Amino acid sequence: MKKSLLALAALTAFAGAASAQSSVTIGGKMDLGFGKSIGSTDKGIQDAAGSRLNFGAVEDLGGGLKAVFGIEHRLNPDDGTSASSNFWNGYSWVGLQGGFGRVMLGRYYTSSFLLVQNQVDPFGGDTVAQLRGAGMGLGAAAGGAAKVRFANGVRYDISAGGFSFAADISEKGKNNTGAVDASVVNKPWSMAATYAAGPFWLGLSHENAGGAQDKLTNLGLRYTVGGGFTLRAGLGNGTTNTNLKIKDYLIGANWRAGNGDLRLGYAVSKVGTVSTQKILGVGYHYDLSKRTKLYADFGRDSVRTTNKTGYDFGIQHNF
Repeated sequence: MKKSLLALAALTAFAGAASAQSSVTIGGKMDLGFGKSIGSTDKGIQDAAGSRLNFGAVEDLGGGLKAVFGIEHRLNPDDGTSASSNFWNGYSWVGLQGGFGRVMLGRYYTSSFLLVQNQVDPFGGDTVAQLRGAGMGLGAAAGGAAKVRFANGVRYDISAGGFSFAADISEKGKNNTGAVDASVVNKPWSMAATYAAGPFWLGLSHENAGGAQDKLTNLGLRYTVGGGFTLRAGLGNGTTNTNLKIKDYLIGANWRAGNGDLRLGYAVSKVGTVSTQKILGVGYHYDLSKRTKLYADFGRDSVRTTNKTGYDFGIQHNF
């Protein structure tokens, strides 16, 4: 949960000149537990959810126009090191928003990822039980035809009446960290649209990750049937950069009862004629408060011949 800080002098380096029309937010999460990843024999303390620290700001410019920005650092909380050589590896962007929507410049999540690919996994892409890598085409074993972020990008978002739409485009010749990459022969781009009404949510996206052949279309669905029980499904269809066919799918559910959340799902990725991943995930997350939870998860990839299973037991605090 993010806490808004108004005109706080200690944050003037991020907020600029503070005023009644400006606000700065600080947020993030810290996650650590004991576990073992699928495909590994190593057991020990690990971060299962991507610990982070982020800052954001909104300044009212008048007439409904606002200036906005966001920066996010990813870290390894077990030893205090950065999770990437990019210090603001989560995102770093600045933009304007108003009745026309929002326009952003910089490094940020792709429209496909944020609106669709990350919306159907019952584990939200976290822990050893996460399914979006296989079921929505995000992992290397799933064909690698989708990216989580674009650097050097321009993005547009708008929402109205239950509908949301976003589109983004980046520079060719550079990868998603901003480094020069000759394999990015096209301008990477993606677009996504969603519709939400009561218990129902539907999303559709398409992405070209910038290679000569890679592209991916995703469809996502969620439906809450009552009693805290939510059904989830996702599909991915596209081609790899070597023109192999990608077919992915994900089915899952979670059931919230009291402070507990039981999660279950299954995801399959097929590249060409080969099934590269078949992952079963199950977990139980228990809220100690609105910001802190305990979790236990199990994942199994039946395609692997060794080290098929993974598990984790941990604590996560959001702020």
